Amino acid sequence: MIGDTTHGKGAHNRAVASWLGVTRLWLHAWEIALAHPVSGSPLTIRAPLGPDWSTLFERGPWRWDEGDGLGAVHG
Repeated sequence: MIGDTTHGKGAHNRAVASWLGVTRLWLHAWEIALAHPVSGSPLTIRAPLGPDWSTLFERGPWRWDEGDGLGAVHG
């Protein structure tokens, strides 16, 4: 896991941080779906990517599967 100081590989994390100029955990939950804790109704929460991610996308090209929700972010 890139940027994870506990479970990631230190040398790898340092190399990615140096390459991007950004030190952070590169993990993002695009969408989470669960039952509302009071009503039990389906609840979906979506969180767009933050601005740090543009730094990563600019270093592409990257490939994602269709329907992953990221197409709108990077074309």
